[in-house]
Amino acid sequence: MKPLSIYLLSIEYSNHTNGVDRHIEVFMKGLRKLTNIKCIYFAFTSKPNLMFPREYHINNNCTKVYIPLPHKSNQIFHDPNLLSLYNREVCDVIKDYLVNRECRILHVHTLNMMPFALYVKSKFKCKIISHIHCIPWKYNIDWNPGKFFYQWNREYQRKYNEKKQMITIAGEWEAYNLSDHIVCVTECGKKFVEYMQEQHPNIHVIYNDIYNTFDERKIRRNTSDNGLCHILFVGGSSKTTLLCTASRLKR
Repeated sequence: MKPLSIYLLSIEYSNHTNGVDRHIEVFMKGLRKLTNIKCIYFAFTSKPNLMFPREYHINNNCTKVYIPLPHKSNQIFHDPNLLSLYNREVCDVIKDYLVNRECRILHVHTLNMMPFALYVKSKFKCKIISHIHCIPWKYNIDWNPGKFFYQWNREYQRKYNEKKQMITIAGEWEAYNLSDHIVCVTECGKKFVEYMQEQHPNIHVIYNDIYNTFDERKIRRNTSDNGLCHILFVGGSSKTTLLCTASRLKR
């Protein structure tokens, strides 16, 4: 069997740990005894004083490489020209991790890493897996709770908006349509991705115990006497209000 090289792509925030970070940590621990797999975790971060990529040994099979994000990275992710320039520079810096390897898999854990994955794929033969760790538009809870709950209601009531208006971050559309494979953690996430697709890559659901049914009978059994449906959201720990945010949807 040819050796397999897995490249994890994610943005890591220096001020908190989220579910994606924990998933990657467990994933790398699980690879430590598999001698035919080598894993490189490219952690894009805005860590203070990080000027150049920095490598850390995780175990015999896994290496973590911190890659500095540019100043005002949110603006760059929404500017195609600047993003293309940044991706080209990063790919050139890390190319030693990519050359002379077989069976490369780029495992995208945060959707705005998709443009970088596509750039790498244009230079090196590889496959791309996009991992949707929650309902895709969950990202809005960090920046625009109003839009998050609007989109949640649209999904819950099966009244979809125009597809392009559902896109929230750079690379999201490409992740749905240009990945070779997609992993979702909920059935509703899978259905949303299927709706957004123009092409139809393989989709696989690996559950992470999120309650994700839209069965009205089950929802009603979890409502209070006053008819309110309480939904618990567990997000990143950068904001204490996101650790345990309960939304109320009138039934």
